[in-house]
Amino acid sequence: MTKPTPPRFAVDASDVLSVEVTEPTSGKKDTGWSEAEEPPHDVMNWFFAYVYLCLKWLTTRTINFLPQAIYGATNFALTVDGGDAPEVALRSSGSGAVSIDITSLLADGDHITTIVWRGKGNGTVDISMDVALIPLDGTAASNIGGVTQNNVSNSNQALSACTVGDTINTSTHHVVLVITANAAGFAIYNIGINVTPPP
Repeated sequence: MTKPTPPRFAVDASDVLSVEVTEPTSGKKDTGWSEAEEPPHDVMNWFFAYVYLCLKWLTTRTINFLPQAIYGATNFALTVDGGDAPEVALRSSGSGAVSIDITSLLADGDHITTIVWRGKGNGTVDISMDVALIPLDGTAASNIGGVTQNNVSNSNQALSACTVGDTINTSTHHVVLVITANAAGFAIYNIGINVTPPP
């Protein structure tokens, strides 16, 4: 059996509650309904809306990975930072870009909500992170989300959330993460992708 998608109810595609939703009182939550009561429609909408939101939260997953499989790299290379706890880093040696194919990490119907990274910079480098869909039929690629962070400092930090807008179809597209730096001095150690099922 294919994993079912949580059934959306009384919320829109952005998970905003319907105006026909009313949360029951604390007392009603304690006692529940009596045998003779007929629950109001807006309270039942509240119940089903939160069942959906809880199920969606339970099925949301975060994919963390090291940037190991790269291609199309200009002034980017994988290195190993030494020390007591050596880490693989994707490091910029100048202005350039690198692409990371993340298709194999995703499933059909996935919706990427945010992408974050852990890394460091020299305080002057600007970083852009974009997600592109590349159709397998050879038609033009499309950018479905991205974010830029300026003057990345020399300490581990998370990038501002990269919001992504399309549901993924891995049977018709490659999904590629494109990282661009305007200078040397940037290193990335870990990338996290937050994924939810479609609404």
